[in-house]
Amino acid sequence: MDHLLNCAQKLFEASDAQPATSSPKSNEDRSRKTRSRGKKDRRAAADVSTNNEGGALHASERSSCLMAKEVMMLTTILKFIVDTFTLGVGCCDSKRCLDFTAAFIQHILAFGQKFSVISRLEENALKETILCLKSTFTFALKLLNLVLKDPNETLKPLLEVFNLANCLLNLITYIELQFGSGYASSLLTALKPWLPDLIVALGSGYLLRETQQDASVSLFEHIKLKFPSWFSVLAEIVLEEIRETSSEAEEVGTSESEKHSVLQKFISMAVKMVAENRSLTDAIGAVLLDGSAIGLERNDCGLVLGLIRFVCVKLVREEDRHWGTFDMMLASLCRIFPQIEKRLEEGSSQGGQEKLRAALALLEPVWTYHLYESGRLSEMEEE
Repeated sequence: MDHLLNCAQKLFEASDAQPATSSPKSNEDRSRKTRSRGKKDRRAAADVSTNNEGGALHASERSSCLMAKEVMMLTTILKFIVDTFTLGVGCCDSKRCLDFTAAFIQHILAFGQKFSVISRLEENALKETILCLKSTFTFALKLLNLVLKDPNETLKPLLEVFNLANCLLNLITYIELQFGSGYASSLLTALKPWLPDLIVALGSGYLLRETQQDASVSLFEHIKLKFPSWFSVLAEIVLEEIRETSSEAEEVGTSESEKHSVLQKFISMAVKMVAENRSLTDAIGAVLLDGSAIGLERNDCGLVLGLIRFVCVKLVREEDRHWGTFDMMLASLCRIFPQIEKRLEEGSSQGGQEKLRAALALLEPVWTYHLYESGRLSEMEEE
């Protein structure tokens, strides 16, 4: 198993070191420079241009073929890992296996963004690749299930579990944005049977932290280091909903909710499931509030408002509006609320003041209640 994972790691490193192919635009620029040499070189310049464009096309086709083959090969490795876990044979390091799976998905995203190869795949090749990714989703989610339920593992690799869950959602948003909801829906279909495991994985950093004495682990710092791209998409969807109910709504163009309808379906399913478990609500809410705090550090006021509004309006039910039993969310509130107040006082967020005021208005009732009535915030500061 170790040898297999080491080989896969070398593959990732080799692909990361590979330079991107030259773009058609750069080829055209070189062609223009060549043609400017004079009439004598016009025919040669045309040949160079044709060769360059043809070379770029062939390079892109080779990259597309390479990526498709790598996806199939790495999915086979992932299947072997999951089968080994399931049968309990051999030595399985859950942390390394989770890291491999997350690196596999990040490799796909990086490869696609670097070479723009997925968009150049032929329809049949694209369908085969997406079908393979559907299997990847199933195996990755089953791996999460096995790790989370393993009774022999007292110290769960929480950050690795959390990271893999976010990678899976990042991939859904990427596939939907690039190729539409049709292809992304197939990934959501693979996800549905394992939805509880994915939700628990997203909240595992807070849910299971109390059972593991590992004070060195900081989920907040981990989120900052590997910020999930789907957080930004979720925030944009929420902001779009705000615009649709205001005078800013535009009739022309594709809205964020339309571009990310599959992610919205996942969010709707997740909210219904989380609503049945206050511990899950607390953990997921704390994660998203941490994301908003990181957004504030980055001066991304839209991200701040989008995530906070989602937590306050969509995630938390009306009967829990004071966050009475949500200790983890209150701890995150202690981090984000004073920072927003300070930013508003300084007036340093140009163009984002209105969004920060809206975010503060959503949090203020909870802050005021626990500061002056329940006294919970004072107790937490003393601890």
